[in-house]
Amino acid sequence: MKNQAWLFKKLNLGLRMEIIINISLLMMAAILLIGFTISKINERKIIQEKIETGERMIQDFQVMFDFIARERKEFSLVHPLIKREIQGFIQIYIKERVFYDLVIVDHELKVIASKRAELVDKKYSSDFMVHSVQSGQFNTKIEKTGSFLSTHYKKLILCSPLWFRGKIAGGIQMEIPI
Repeated sequence: MKNQAWLFKKLNLGLRMEIIINISLLMMAAILLIGFTISKINERKIIQEKIETGERMIQDFQVMFDFIARERKEFSLVHPLIKREIQGFIQIYIKERVFYDLVIVDHELKVIASKRAELVDKKYSSDFMVHSVQSGQFNTKIEKTGSFLSTHYKKLILCSPLWFRGKIAGGIQMEIPI
């Protein structure tokens, strides 16, 4: 214990020096707090921009659906010609952008097209997709690890219904990197 006496030793500083040291410590703490706050604000803005980019990508698919169905009275995603057109569009679309996964399902949650070919024509079992198709709402989910101070974002999952003449014709789920 005698070796640590220097740690608790009373420093004989003048009043002015103590005031300067205290103000300096408070200024340093304020600068760190401001820096951390600005960092978190920028992090949220980047995530919001990624979500908006994802919404625009989903709108691209909705426009593609509208284009395919423009002159058809009946529109079914299970029709072989429509499936082929959607799969072709996905192949072109994936080449230009980075996706972890991309799945398009019909209203019965049967996979119409996917980045992973083994999923096609199988039932897609994602609670996130089911909720989105049944509710008719756009949903987002962020997968992340870490704590509040050191968050590591893995991916952004976007899920949305696809519409045809006011009815839900299917759904789309995208997983994109953040």
